[in-house]
Amino acid sequence: MTQQLFGDVGLWVNGVMGYDYQLTRNGVVFQSGHYQGKSTPLYTIQGSDVGKVFGLIITATNRSGSGPPATSAGVVV
Repeated sequence: MTQQLFGDVGLWVNGVMGYDYQLTRNGVVFQSGHYQGKSTPLYTIQGSDVGKVFGLIITATNRSGSGPPATSAGVVV
């Protein structure tokens, strides 16, 4: 069975135009991109990922630029 990681940006204000994400494994960023929405998987779990801690960092952008990033709590796979 394939297992995938999904994310949710939460609630941001001030005319957000888009979101970028960084996915971390054991505290190290290993994947980044433009956030497509919580129904789009960010990553497919591999056998070597078992026991590792994954986190998500989201940065919102509006006309004024990027805001400070929001970091999720870690999740152990």
